[in-house]
Amino acid sequence: MDQRTIRDIKQMYRSTKKEKAFRPMFERKLASYIQRRAPKNSVNWHKLRYEFRTIYRKCRDKQYSVKKYLQHMATFADIAIQGHHKKVEIDPSSLSYRYLSEQ
Repeated sequence: MDQRTIRDIKQMYRSTKKEKAFRPMFERKLASYIQRRAPKNSVNWHKLRYEFRTIYRKCRDKQYSVKKYLQHMATFADIAIQGHHKKVEIDPSSLSYRYLSEQ
């Protein structure tokens, strides 16, 4: 994961954390960021929304810090930006990622 992605995600978080609807705005900004940087047709947008919510809920339920939440979002964004989003599946219980086998 490059430093640019981390810096951009931190900046997005800081700019939206004082808003009333923080999470949806942050997710929208992150999705548009991924859309700009990812190869065309490499992102499944319905799956993306589901995974954003899964990461948020899991971090909230386990009472993770904001830093841990942003680390998971940055890792996820990096996978999507590289064009591997459709090939990767998130495990909701542990927030780990695994590549789907190609058949």
